[in-house]
Amino acid sequence: LATGMLGALTSKPANALTIAEIQKTGTLSVGLSDVSPPYATMNDKMEHVGLEVDLAAMIAKALGVEMKPVIVTSANRIACLLTQCADILVYGLTITPERATQVWFSTPYAINASGIIAAKDSPIKALPDLVGKKVGVIRAAFGDPVLTKAAPEGTIIQRYDDMSGLLQAQLSGQVDAIFENSLIPGVLNQMKAGGNFETKLTMTAGYWGIGMLPDQENLRQWLNSFIFSIRMDGQLNALYEKY
Repeated sequence: LATGMLGALTSKPANALTIAEIQKTGTLSVGLSDVSPPYATMNDKMEHVGLEVDLAAMIAKALGVEMKPVIVTSANRIACLLTQCADILVYGLTITPERATQVWFSTPYAINASGIIAAKDSPIKALPDLVGKKVGVIRAAFGDPVLTKAAPEGTIIQRYDDMSGLLQAQLSGQVDAIFENSLIPGVLNQMKAGGNFETKLTMTAGYWGIGMLPDQENLRQWLNSFIFSIRMDGQLNALYEKY
């Protein structure tokens, strides 16, 4: 009986991935976007770049393994993780109680205030001003339920599959405003010469964590230690300065 109890206490869940196992395979599969500037996108040379791409590469380097990017979307990223097509997710995954019933999170590596973004000369200054306006949001992303709940009756919410589609809708005038994080006005202004986009009102703040399958305590502890380390030595801040 004692032997059986000891085995139960020391055994790990069947789906748990440890640091030793990652290092043994020599590869870390990371779920990443390729349409979410400045976090992860393809540049003019078709190179995969961005803050989250760099962060994933730093994690792999610290482990001494190769980083294998797995391109996912906002809609299928959690499903990808649950079906084990990626070891971890580094994709603007906001920590929420609902998501925590499906996946585990590392300590946050980013915090982003989010709200309504529009041109500076837009009359939108408060939520009531959204009545009759077309407001874009990424389908199934963090902002979708927030906007749906907060928008006054008469707001026309248009949903897009990814960041690329959302930004193009704003630049082309398909929508009057979008709901996104506070770094997006800068991205829009880089994409359009003379752009004058800004955050008109802030509605919420999201803390982003690295996602992994439940019960992977060894992996989560290592990631928490890694994020703490690069926060303390300035490397994490340097990533934000870069992008």
